[in-house]
Amino acid sequence: MNNKKGSSFRGFMKFAVLYLGRLLTVAFILFPIGYTLEYVQNSPYGQQRFSVRHLEINGIQNAEGTALETLVRRSLPANLLQVNPGQIREVVESEPWVKSASVRRLLPNRLLITIEERQPVAVATVDGEFYIVDAEGRVLDRYGARHKALDGPIVKGLINVARENAREDNQERMRAYLAVIADFRTAPADLLTYISEIDVQNPRKVALIPTDEPIPVFVGDRAFLHRYQIFRNSHGVFEELKRQYGTIEYVDVTFEDKIIFHTPHEQQALMRTEAQIR
Repeated sequence: MNNKKGSSFRGFMKFAVLYLGRLLTVAFILFPIGYTLEYVQNSPYGQQRFSVRHLEINGIQNAEGTALETLVRRSLPANLLQVNPGQIREVVESEPWVKSASVRRLLPNRLLITIEERQPVAVATVDGEFYIVDAEGRVLDRYGARHKALDGPIVKGLINVARENAREDNQERMRAYLAVIADFRTAPADLLTYISEIDVQNPRKVALIPTDEPIPVFVGDRAFLHRYQIFRNSHGVFEELKRQYGTIEYVDVTFEDKIIFHTPHEQQALMRTEAQIR
């Protein structure tokens, strides 16, 4: 019985010694590594040897490079080894023009950032101010002289990002805007030059604002080009009603069998218009 206990104890001690030996071996290996990392990150030598001397940002086309570099440098630790690439990526992607970014540390002292910019597609009016927006309705910048190439219809009806569900609502509204643009571009003539604004406040009842008649022409949520051409073909009726009533408040061409010209005397105008169409 005692022999069995002694044998078990010796086996346990042998296992404990082997296990302790392995722990000491691992500690012997990891300690110098940890010490070295701590030294190169926090010692005066490390701060000097691995300081971020070169910051390179590639992919800039519209973003303000100097402002973006300043933003990044404010978030950088002195030592390249202490840089958190994920954190720097979030800082860069907070810039409105930046869609995505990748961050790489290149020893001993270089930080490389590559960005993909959002593409401007239109000028939008938001809270009475003009902005450049992308296909999702994200505000990229204030409208200025360097954005003259964006000469399409103005987007009307986007909402301030501070409002609830603004991002989702603006995405839906921009889809309606881009659908109108795509439909009009199928026409043999450039009819977009006749449209000043596209109001997408209600994406299911889009309104076109002609350049020569600043009134809403409601075209619904489909067949935008066809319905606009119906409005153009009824120009004679439109002019006659203007002479008769003095003003037209809006035109609705979303119905299959009639056009509604809304005037201060709506019922009379509607009856006259339907008679003309027949």
